[in-house]
Amino acid sequence: TTSALPAGAAMNGGMSFAHGWYTREGRKLQNPAWKNQDAHLILELGAGRLFAAVFDGHGQWGHLVAARVRGIFEQEARKLIPAAPAPVSDTDLATALRRIFEAAHSDVKCLHLQGRPMAEFSGSTATAAVIDTA
Repeated sequence: TTSALPAGAAMNGGMSFAHGWYTREGRKLQNPAWKNQDAHLILELGAGRLFAAVFDGHGQWGHLVAARVRGIFEQEARKLIPAAPAPVSDTDLATALRRIFEAAHSDVKCLHLQGRPMAEFSGSTATAAVIDTA
């Protein structure tokens, strides 16, 4: 099928979301095997509701932490943020976002790699938003 919408766009009940992402892998001269530590999440939650997040890993295992946090955000957002057209209040969204961040934090604190806590010298920042036109 063909679509008049640009790549990465979704039509939701008359409202279209166009989304995209870009990441530029950093280079570390002292570590040529360095991996890109950025991740992102675009999650359409029904007609007119979108959950978006970006993750920036840090440290030796930052790419693993960012990927893990992304997975938790996706899993928790699907459980805690109702799909449109179900109504949701700002208070409920604030509570859902807080729980998503808390779930990711709790999980990352428990991760171990090579016998050491992964978050000891690695981590990820996260920024998330809910766009709701419903």
